[in-house]
Amino acid sequence: MYEQIEITTALLAYWRHELFGPLNIIQGYSCLIIEELEEENRLLENNKFSKTLLEILKTGKDIQAIIKDTLELEIIEEQGHLHNIIELRNILEQQTVQKVDLIEERAQEILAINEAIFSPDIEKILKSASKLKVLLGEDLEWLQDYSSTAEAYQAQDHLRKKLDETFLDNRASLLDVEKSLNEIKSHLYTKEIRTEGLKILLVDNNRSNQELLYRQLDREKYSVSLAESGEEALRAIAKEDFDLILLDIVMPGLNGYQVLDRLKHSQWKHIPVIMISSLTEIESITKCIEMGAADYLPKPFNFTLLRAKIDACLENKKLRDQEKIYVSRLALANQEIAALNEQLAVENDRLSTELEITRQLQKFILPQDSDLRNIEGIDVAGFMEPAEEVGGDYYDVQPRNDSVHISIGDVTGHGLESGLLMIMVQTAMRTLIESELTDQKKLLNTLNHVIVDNARKLKSHRNLTLSLINYFNGKLSIAGQHEDVIIVRSDGRVESIDTTYLGFPIGLEKNIKEFIDQKQLNLSSGDIVALYTDGVIEAENDQGKPYGVQRLRETVCSNRSHSSQLIIEKVIEDVKSHIGNSQVLDDMTLLILKQK
Repeated sequence: MYEQIEITTALLAYWRHELFGPLNIIQGYSCLIIEELEEENRLLENNKFSKTLLEILKTGKDIQAIIKDTLELEIIEEQGHLHNIIELRNILEQQTVQKVDLIEERAQEILAINEAIFSPDIEKILKSASKLKVLLGEDLEWLQDYSSTAEAYQAQDHLRKKLDETFLDNRASLLDVEKSLNEIKSHLYTKEIRTEGLKILLVDNNRSNQELLYRQLDREKYSVSLAESGEEALRAIAKEDFDLILLDIVMPGLNGYQVLDRLKHSQWKHIPVIMISSLTEIESITKCIEMGAADYLPKPFNFTLLRAKIDACLENKKLRDQEKIYVSRLALANQEIAALNEQLAVENDRLSTELEITRQLQKFILPQDSDLRNIEGIDVAGFMEPAEEVGGDYYDVQPRNDSVHISIGDVTGHGLESGLLMIMVQTAMRTLIESELTDQKKLLNTLNHVIVDNARKLKSHRNLTLSLINYFNGKLSIAGQHEDVIIVRSDGRVESIDTTYLGFPIGLEKNIKEFIDQKQLNLSSGDIVALYTDGVIEAENDQGKPYGVQRLRETVCSNRSHSSQLIIEKVIEDVKSHIGNSQVLDDMTLLILKQK
């Protein structure tokens, strides 16, 4: 019994599919003519013509609703008419035949008006109405034979002889039945028609549907190529780039499901596909989406819905194309990051999120303790802890020739975007210094140009404060705007250097050369320089009180006899003691330099 129900379900779907074919032409050409009249402001001039067209359109929609309700599987099962298909045909014919006659009469009236320019389209409506009447009046002998067959296996054997194919037992897989029952249309010629705009491949073995859809797409200024089968579609895709594919499900040879499956396992899987079909079962729609279709458009076509679906798919493809361009430009701009990202991509399966990848990258590019210990003349140690998985703080220590180039910065905001900007700054800084650009004013101005350009490409509004410190043989040169630099002398005296007028935020304006200045000072043995970001001094306890610059000065001063690494440990321990159980809201970075 179960197999009998499954077969009946498939036949109902096929029958509905066949009836919707001519209805699609009737409604489609009615809409098309009305829209063309509206565009030419001729609706008022052709009042009777327009009213008659609107009546045809409404009648077509009424017939569609009757067919849908009469052949709706759930309703049929509910009423207990599942096996009485001949009775369903009689009900359907009684409810629709007068409406089809009305469409024919109205089409004849329009032809009599002698609107020559629209006569070919009205002829198509008239021809489709006649075809619909024939389909509604069929004796359905093959269905009648089946409905009188009691045993399910006999019914299935009867259909197999009729179809000469194996029927699939899943309700969603109706294509073999439909393909075999549907009259194989005479081969269409495949033509390629160029219009302005984005390129769409239309795949449908029904010439009337092809022409109707092409007319509508042509009016929207799309460039349209036509294919009559799945095989032709695949050949066309291999030869030419398309922005979108409109793909019919029911076709001889390769059906729509098979074409979709091949596309989604090929180099063309990025092309969005909208499936078009009279199959309206939720299983068929679900199957298309699960197989990778971008959307599903039922027949008869609603042109407003068609435009909306096409526009949405093309907009999504445009965004994906822009994303590819962005990734390509970023890779070219920074080969070091591109190479590292490629290496990280191999491990992508075991990395849970994009944030985790960037976090690992940030950790990798920080100065290593072993490198800092080998610097002559000064004892250097650094600490950075992001508030989230990815931080926006930055520091670097880069020995070059006899000098040491030290930098510390803070990108506005948190998270992935700030982290990416931080990585760009670190990579650009190292590249510029390696290329012997060590003049602080030129270095900051050049770096700013790079960041402004990259931020624009990323459509980012992030910027950063950044201080550069050049160390050479006990002498410091400071440039760039950031937090105050704390100097703790060996005898306990504490000094602060205000960097407000030594620079300008990086990434905010194109040219900042005139804002950059420098400050020089000398270090004696035991003198300490403390560099930090606002996450340290603004860390709040549960009463909302910040840690503060003064407490940082005191903590560094009281531990000035220790090594740089131990001073950092003491400061961070004190900061976390101050915070207690409060949430850390900002990245914390601390860099200690001590003259040997």
